[in-house]
Amino acid sequence: MIVQEIAKQTGISPQVIRYYARIGLLEPKRNPINRYRQFGEREARRLRFIRLAQDVGYTLKDIKKMLVALDRGELSEHLIRLTLDRRLSSTRQKLQALLRLERSIEQTLRRHLTAPPPVTDLDSLTSWMRSALRSANA
Repeated sequence: MIVQEIAKQTGISPQVIRYYARIGLLEPKRNPINRYRQFGEREARRLRFIRLAQDVGYTLKDIKKMLVALDRGELSEHLIRLTLDRRLSSTRQKLQALLRLERSIEQTLRRHLTAPPPVTDLDSLTSWMRSALRSANA
């Protein structure tokens, strides 16, 4: 299959498939006559796995490590668990950062409703925003 065909079969855009090949997640063969990438069932299975792993929370870097380990016969339950633990920790950190951002936005909005910002100059607006953020972080 050429890239257009595997894209249609898997529902993944040709650009994404080419990117995955470029970063080493896929290793399509080359047609010796026209140099087109040739994708087989192995690449289709890998594409489905990549998308599923992303849905679970793995990064492309995580996925590449797993695929390399799998190709070498070295993929272990420990590596899968360790990677999931790291992803969960990272996701929790991002969630906490988003919750802080949400509080800052809510506080700034409340401040806007009670004391709208001056819109006359950048320095006044900057000062108003700093004051709103101090209130949010207090």
